[in-house]
Amino acid sequence: MVYRYLPLLIYLGFVCLTWTIYALGPIRYVGFNIPLLLSFLTPLVLLTCLGFAFGVKGDLTAKVAPTPFKYLKKIYIPLLYLSVLICSFEWFMILKEGSVSSLFNFGKSYSDAYSDLDRSQVDLSASYILNIFKRAIFSFVALASISFISKRKTNEPKLCIIFFMFSFALLPLLETGKLKSLGDVLVYFIGIFIIFLGTKKIKINLRQFFSACFVGIFSMFILGIVLSSRYEALGIDVENIANKIHPLMIWAPSSTWSVLFDGFFGLGVGMLTTYVTQGMYGLSICLVMPFQWTYMAGSSYSMGKVMENLIDTQGSILDKGYALRAEEFGWGMDKWHSVYSWLASDLTFPGTLIIGFVIAFFYGRVWLRVLQQSNPMAPMMFMLLTVGMLFSLANNQLLHTLEGVILASFLALLYIIAGRKIA
Repeated sequence: MVYRYLPLLIYLGFVCLTWTIYALGPIRYVGFNIPLLLSFLTPLVLLTCLGFAFGVKGDLTAKVAPTPFKYLKKIYIPLLYLSVLICSFEWFMILKEGSVSSLFNFGKSYSDAYSDLDRSQVDLSASYILNIFKRAIFSFVALASISFISKRKTNEPKLCIIFFMFSFALLPLLETGKLKSLGDVLVYFIGIFIIFLGTKKIKINLRQFFSACFVGIFSMFILGIVLSSRYEALGIDVENIANKIHPLMIWAPSSTWSVLFDGFFGLGVGMLTTYVTQGMYGLSICLVMPFQWTYMAGSSYSMGKVMENLIDTQGSILDKGYALRAEEFGWGMDKWHSVYSWLASDLTFPGTLIIGFVIAFFYGRVWLRVLQQSNPMAPMMFMLLTVGMLFSLANNQLLHTLEGVILASFLALLYIIAGRKIA
């Protein structure tokens, strides 16, 4: 029974953790309408539980597909070697252009990468498009690598996999100071850990529990160091957060978090909490706004931009969406919005409750296939969906970027093909 609903229990635990982090954390948001937010989140969480329960309903007995999905390895192995070559070239260029000591100046890297960024413009040059496909391929290879390397009996080139995973997580951090790839890898491993528990029926003992807690605390420590470097480079401290970061964010010096952590490291770790809470604040703002339809193209910022470029009418789609219109309240695109704010731009908030049920149903169905071992693409699909579910209150992690849309679409296609045993 526990293994059947394990992903749902972890999702609910993450939702509770998010609220605990806000309650104990150092950041407060001006005019945060928590009752209004709860009036939406309560039915959403209930429908998510119901959808997952219906999706995972069925026989858990292993039903290994008689025909293995051999095309997966035929796709994966060439892409792995291609990714290793690209990563090797990028490492060569980084080491050639800078000293080893300067590599870890994450704050300066972030400041330089985003100093001239204009989010309203989309560069459709060949190099930009190639970079999108490169990142989509990297994410696919990362998912497949974790899926393969978790198996005891595997013929995959493990050294190549380890080098690639290390590069996939670290290169974006060194080049631009971004944490997205590192965060994705952490959640991928959470996903494969859930799969390992569910398929092996392993009971966690006290030692394993504390080991997992140590890994979580160590990861938070590393992320805190990265963010501390970023804010130090930007000249931000607890006194000027409202002026430097956002006027609607206030540092609460009396919070439990502020008492436990101090200095620049305390600032970095404290601001880390906003990565899981600011999306809820954006959602609370969007809930008071009237609906304007985005023609079923507003659920993804990047896809909306592409559609606007195709019809040559800038702003005709995304400017109607909740996330961009929230700028009227001072919370625009420079801050995170929950995935539900994006979905509601196409479907309304009542419609988003329904789609939340559908997504949870699909998540449960994929988990059922993982437990049955009846679809070789189910583990990768499950890891990707776990990213979306755990980040759902924070942002539109899966569909915000074009590479995310490409990856999700490609994996969904492979999942359907593998399930029908066509390959």
